[in-house]
Amino acid sequence: RNNAAALFYFGRRFDVKYLRLETRKFWQNDLTHETLASYYHDALKYQLDKLLIDVKEACAKEAILLSFTSESPILNVPSPALWIFLAETVGSIHSAHLSELVSTFCIRHEAILDPVHFVALTNNLPTIAFSAANKLLDVERRNLGVTHNTLSSLQQRCLKALSQGWNEIDATDPIFACFLRDQSKLF
Repeated sequence: RNNAAALFYFGRRFDVKYLRLETRKFWQNDLTHETLASYYHDALKYQLDKLLIDVKEACAKEAILLSFTSESPILNVPSPALWIFLAETVGSIHSAHLSELVSTFCIRHEAILDPVHFVALTNNLPTIAFSAANKLLDVERRNLGVTHNTLSSLQQRCLKALSQGWNEIDATDPIFACFLRDQSKLF
């Protein structure tokens, strides 16, 4: 497993088609929740587009996607491209679960996250999980410096999620200060 990407790379480099075919067949059968991060990292390291595609498609499979938690190793790979792909591919189907993963990714990799990637990550999530709403609002505030008078699309979706669990909101949290200051603007 640890050598699959390197073997494919050498098969490509020395034009050994059989080695490429067998290696790809191996990794396609080996892509699991536990191995995805390692394969994704190797795909980036060796610049293997076929492996990147296979990992992205494996992540988009419902059983694997729904098995991801905030502790999943794939969230440690600092690449917004995977999460943008998932948001665009399955965002409308598993939006709430994906919003939790995206919020974790955004917090974990905020140093490399630019405003364009953040918007791409969050635009295709029609439903935001309650547990992700506050995190996404905070990241949006830090990354985009949102200061306009109207609510952004993400703010509207996050507020909808928060309103469904309003009794769990900590009104002393600074992220809510701007919303609680003048509630008449919200409705």
